[in-house]
Amino acid sequence: MVITVLEAHLALDKVPALQAAYTKGLADLPPQITQTFLLQSTADETLWQIITVWKSRAALDEMRRSVETPAGVLMFRAAGAEPKISVYSVLASAPCWLALCDCGGSNGYRSRLWKVQLQEKLADMLGMTVMVCHYPTGASKWNPIEHRLFGPISINWAAKPLHTLEIMLACNRGTTTKTGLQVSAFLHEKVYARGIKVTGEVMESLRLTRHAACPNWN
Repeated sequence: MVITVLEAHLALDKVPALQAAYTKGLADLPPQITQTFLLQSTADETLWQIITVWKSRAALDEMRRSVETPAGVLMFRAAGAEPKISVYSVLASAPCWLALCDCGGSNGYRSRLWKVQLQEKLADMLGMTVMVCHYPTGASKWNPIEHRLFGPISINWAAKPLHTLEIMLACNRGTTTKTGLQVSAFLHEKVYARGIKVTGEVMESLRLTRHAACPNWN
């Protein structure tokens, strides 16, 4: 797997231009790309990155041979910045990854689409085993993200009416702790399809093994 990172410093008033160009570009991703993310640095709020996961080195090389300027570069230029590019080859070195998930919601233990996407978008892409453990109903408060991230965010925006998305994002980005927590947040405007059905035939094709202990949750 190959990952490219485009990054540049932006003035705060130029960020909306980058976000708008990125959102527009999501509608027309080339087939060589597996996934892409627009991120703001947690250490420097002026530093923005477009991280792209490519299907292979050959897929990236094919795009780089094109005479057209890469879309990510054009996105930064639309915001008045010239990005720096870095290329990384990622090798799977760990035997497996552990994902701790709530019992319900879009990544709940009953969700078929969650299982399919987990295999196709993560396990197959990285060539790794992914171990998933769901917290029992009512026990999601023991998930570390609940008290390490969501707790401080809730304290920071307590008693603040969240009338707009801008206010909500500002409260997220302004959340810090004495132990060093810094929160990065941005508005993701992609519209996702609803009501996607996964057939039993597709489920049977998954390489899914249930644990002996609590097999529905692990």
